[in-house]
Amino acid sequence: MTKSASTLVRGMARFAMVLGLLAVGIAGMRSAHAIEVSPVLVDLETVGARSQSQITIRNTGEAEIAIELVASQRSQNPDGTVASTPADDQFIVFPLQARVPGGKSQVFRIQYVGEGVDKSTPFTMSVQQLPVQFPDQFTGVQFLFNFNVAVWVSPQNATANLRIVEASGTTLPDGRPGAAIVIENSGNGYGTITSRSMRISGGGAEVEVPSRDLIDALGETAIPPGVTRRAVVPVSKSVGTGTVSATMTGP
Repeated sequence: MTKSASTLVRGMARFAMVLGLLAVGIAGMRSAHAIEVSPVLVDLETVGARSQSQITIRNTGEAEIAIELVASQRSQNPDGTVASTPADDQFIVFPLQARVPGGKSQVFRIQYVGEGVDKSTPFTMSVQQLPVQFPDQFTGVQFLFNFNVAVWVSPQNATANLRIVEASGTTLPDGRPGAAIVIENSGNGYGTITSRSMRISGGGAEVEVPSRDLIDALGETAIPPGVTRRAVVPVSKSVGTGTVSATMTGP
């Protein structure tokens, strides 16, 4: 795995990971089973061979677990919060549910069967553990996992066009120099910033902002099509307090 791919996986996993708790009693506790999910990012197209893929779940614990996959579509509200709506009717998932013995793996096949899209559309395939009845008549609390796999459905030949449309020098709350930027994706495909850096010139200085600082400032690794994102990034030295020149580098 390349360094940029590894950063993407970590970023998407951090963005996707949600832990759920289901209480089934009041006495005692049963610890969560450990699993491995691969991949954590799936790219699909609306038709053809690329409209389908697979997700592999490995049970690294000793006890059997029960798993189901649930699809939802993601969207962003005007206030920046993320909304989720059920999307099971837009995917075929096989099997819908499965029991995975300890130390074994289960492959879930997914296929997009929804309507055509004119731009990359974000979905989530939620890997959810189902409660099971233990043979020892255990009563207590089960910790159940819920791991979200990011799924992007795109038209064929979709491309991203990321560019910085506004940039100005500023000062961060802790007194360090920074730059306020606005990144726009005017393409019809989602754009990733894991392999991109930013070069800023202003106030007689020129600095480069690495991708990891961009990711930390934006809080995400992917920018949907037709979307702008605002962020304030730290810079190694002051570029002044007015408008500056800023460009993105990388593929």
